[in-house]
Amino acid sequence: MPSLNKNLLKQHTRVQYDAAQRSSSMMSGPLRAPRMGGSTGRGRPVIGAHRARRSPVDPGQWIDDLCEGICFGHDQWRIQARFDDIVIMGVSAQHGRLVGPDLDDLVDVGLRSRGTTVPDDVRNAVASGLGRQWKRWADSVRIPGLPWYPSFAAFPGPVAPPTPNVPTPLIATSSDTAALGPQALEQAMGSGLRGASAQTTALMKALATSFALVVQTWLPAQMIINVMGTGPIPSFAPPFSPVGPVVNGSVISTPGHLMS
Repeated sequence: MPSLNKNLLKQHTRVQYDAAQRSSSMMSGPLRAPRMGGSTGRGRPVIGAHRARRSPVDPGQWIDDLCEGICFGHDQWRIQARFDDIVIMGVSAQHGRLVGPDLDDLVDVGLRSRGTTVPDDVRNAVASGLGRQWKRWADSVRIPGLPWYPSFAAFPGPVAPPTPNVPTPLIATSSDTAALGPQALEQAMGSGLRGASAQTTALMKALATSFALVVQTWLPAQMIINVMGTGPIPSFAPPFSPVGPVVNGSVISTPGHLMS
């Protein structure tokens, strides 16, 4: 199954983080864990500032943990994702929507299972930011009249039985890919942090840029498979009309459409 390229995500995030550090004229050194200090004016702590008593944390470990959690969550999402509400007209599949669980919950499970040293506010900001943008993208996915069911052009029967679609790259669908662009991702993740240090901000930027990159390599590799289509043939009337096209057909919506 074509998972996200975990090694590329880690390596590119490290490179982008180092570049952000240099461009900001920062002293090269470790990330420090955010503190729950200060106040929002309502007695609530400000998230993302530093607590002096916490020890420095190796940025490489934070990056490894975050990337592992993201890739775990994405794999779990793919296993459960499915297409629904697709309309079949002859050979063509159109409209529809891509349905799946909340990515932020799955990423959070992946991070917690590693016993990560990434602070809760940073972990939550990454998971919720990615999850929000991923849902925006997934909700926008549509099937743009793809020729998925060749046998449905002229089927010899009153109803076409469940038939798998022609395997198709996910990139062939139409969607709001801007939702998974680096700027949108950085803003979404950064909105969960207030008073963040320059180093934490650099990490968010690096992670957003790298995630956007690996998604672009994943979309053409991920195949849509086993979308079982079926539908009536209203014009079927033997012996005068022994075959006919499927009209207003539908699909059987079950998980596994992205399990190639």
